[in-house]
Order: sequence, then C-alpha cells, then structure tokens
Amino acid sequence: MIQASLLIRLVSRATRHIVVHVLTVEAAIQLTQHIRPDLIIVDEDACNMDDLALCDSLYKQLQLTTDAFLFLGRPQGEQRLEHGTFLDKPYSINDVLYKIEERL
Repeated sequence: MIQASLLIRLVSRATRHIVVHVLTVEAAIQLTQHIRPDLIIVDEDACNMDDLALCDSLYKQLQLTTDAFLFLGRPQGEQRLEHGTFLDKPYSINDVLYKIEERL
C-alpha cells in the first residue's frame, strides 16, 4: 500500500494537478462545497460499502464525469464501480500515476 503523503507528493511533482487529502467521504463531501474535483482517489482500505453509496451521492450532487473515482484496491465482494475504476492490488506508484493521467 502506498502512503497518502507519498502519493500526494508524487502526484503533485509528476503532474500539474493540485492534490487535496481528506480522510473520509464525509470530509470530501464537505470539501466539494468549495471546490469541484476532476478526480477523487479512494483508498479501499479506508472504504466500506456505505462509502460507496456516499460516492454515488457525491457523483450525482456534483454532476461529475463518468470516470470521476479511482479506487486503490477493490472492496471485498465488489465487482463493478458505476462511476469510476478499480486499480487492483498489487499496484505500483507508476500504475497509480498512469491511471491519474489517463483520467485527467
């Protein structure tokens, strides 16, 4: 698993994108009252099925693009993601950076 702080530094350096880190989907929803994200990266280890429902709500509320979410890992039992992509484990930082650039 790639630590969030490392991912933030690498994405900020390797791309032209601004990275904002939040710890919960609820915090992401609060943040989106002030900014509209192009991509939301969700760590599967910090996610539960309720979070997937909140992501769906966030997608609809912000009218995000079809591929607005990148899940690092796949929540147990989850086969498909309606508004994004799973990056299955194991993955490297290069895999993550490639998926980010592919979506933005």
